Amino acid sequence: MSQDIGFALAERLKVRVVTVEYAIVLHLYDRSHVSAGELCALSEASATNFYAKLKRMVDAGVVQSEVSAKDHRIRLYSLSERAKNILDEEYAFLPDWVERRVYGTNFKMGELIEFINRTGERLGVNFFRMDYEIIIQLYDLINLSSADIISLSKASQSSSHYTLMKLIDIGIVTVEVDEGDKRKKIHRLNDQVREFLNKQHVELSQWISAHQAKSDLTAKPASVAFSSASGRA
Repeated sequence: MSQDIGFALAERLKVRVVTVEYAIVLHLYDRSHVSAGELCALSEASATNFYAKLKRMVDAGVVQSEVSAKDHRIRLYSLSERAKNILDEEYAFLPDWVERRVYGTNFKMGELIEFINRTGERLGVNFFRMDYEIIIQLYDLINLSSADIISLSKASQSSSHYTLMKLIDIGIVTVEVDEGDKRKKIHRLNDQVREFLNKQHVELSQWISAHQAKSDLTAKPASVAFSSASGRA
């Protein structure tokens, strides 16, 4: 499941990875009709913060809710059809990108950041917390100065600088002198971290492919799905 990959990233890197909003999106992309209590338990946010964000997502049409048939006191939450369609459309980019990026064939730097920004804007949801946002910048663009990193960040200059220093201190980011300009420092991801992210992106690609194959199957009329299965038997 997608949130399992997020947990693996957080545990290995010792940083905060997904925002509360994107954690909700990821969980509901895997499942539907989930109670707010279950979603809140998966969140690192306070209950007050979580419910405010959930309400905002419902108001924005990203998440929808309905009363539980078993207990009318409980509301169950799902992604809206519009949000699911956006994710299906945008996530279709990732398996091909992973193939090109991880195996070094015909990839363009910046494609991942462009995908994240585009999908986030379409949903009205920020994907990642600042720590992981910087990691993704360095994963996608490889070599960046501190000024580059700060300029790409949505946070304030002081917050971005503090977070970058923290990532350097814990060994996720390394600092080198620019051979072309000795006055300039270049930031890179630790090689082991980059390799770990490659593996996680392969798992993400496999999850997306399996999810979309399942969606295609359930979208077919029962007779078509049955005849297709019979033909393969």
